[in-house]
Amino acid sequence: MINRNGYTYDFVCIKLMSMDTNKKLIILGMAVLLLAVGLSGCTTRLSPEMNIDDRFVGTWEGEDELGDNVSIIYFSDGTFNTNYGERGEYELKDEKLVMIVMTGDLKAVLTYNYAFSNDNTTLSLTELSVNETIAYTRQ
Repeated sequence: MINRNGYTYDFVCIKLMSMDTNKKLIILGMAVLLLAVGLSGCTTRLSPEMNIDDRFVGTWEGEDELGDNVSIIYFSDGTFNTNYGERGEYELKDEKLVMIVMTGDLKAVLTYNYAFSNDNTTLSLTELSVNETIAYTRQ
């Protein structure tokens, strides 16, 4: 801040006012570019055109092989959250459910066979790598 003749001036404003138009446009362009690049990282989608079946959308609860409660919330934008703090994205590929699971800095891709039953209120997921099936009930 600068105080001249009883008026207070902001140094940045005085500096910009004394620059020529080209320099102002360059600074403005750089600011807009930085803002655009910064905001482009706000999306969580890894793939903008994921194949999603609306029957998955909602909250599903089940029990794993240890008897622990497992809850998954599938969102219509192709993302999900679990009661274990995992989050990620899901999509259908080659008639399989593919879940990209992110826990902290770790990322894993899990592939499942799936089947809906009982008027789409039961979802059975079989993880292909361990051949473990969990039956989930829509909440």
